[in-house]
Amino acid sequence: AAAQGDLLRLTDNGRESGLVPIREPLREAWNSLSDVREGQAELRGPPCPFPLLNRALGGWIPGRLTVIGSWTNEGKSWLAAQIANHAGVPTAIFTPEMTKEQYALRLLALRTNRAPSDLEVPRWAEGAVKDDDWHVVREAREGLERTPIYLCDRGLPDILWIRAHLQALKSRKPKLAIAILDYAQLASDRRFPHRDRRLVVGSI
Repeated sequence: AAAQGDLLRLTDNGRESGLVPIREPLREAWNSLSDVREGQAELRGPPCPFPLLNRALGGWIPGRLTVIGSWTNEGKSWLAAQIANHAGVPTAIFTPEMTKEQYALRLLALRTNRAPSDLEVPRWAEGAVKDDDWHVVREAREGLERTPIYLCDRGLPDILWIRAHLQALKSRKPKLAIAILDYAQLASDRRFPHRDRRLVVGSI
């Protein structure tokens, strides 16, 4: 019985049980709604960088999965980068579509109001960043380095692998609040070897 209890506590990430009386989550949800109604709080999680999204979502609420979908080249990755840049909380980003260095430059470009292509090596050689702008880019880089953003560029990541790494990061950074997968189409789940998109996204 003791060993079984230890196993339950381990698989439940340290909590005594996954089952709690309804009064506890109900009280927390009710308090959040009351705060919003009385004007004491507008968001229930880290803010989105766009007011319309904040009003629609109430911020990035812990435990909620938000799927951003659109056709190719319509700004999904740009939106994800904006979210990370403005979150102000520890954020993990999985970018199987590009390298960590490419994504870091994308975040830097957003902070300097430039196109990501402006900060690529060939454009630098062509003088895309003038001497007068150099200090702006450098200061933005220094600020970005202090931002609690964590990048991983593993190709075709497995959902269970992502979960394990998020749990490991959470143990080191308890305030980890947002995880971004850019994008889900490249993710897999060993439990569904045929990679049915509905099952893989649902497993997140």
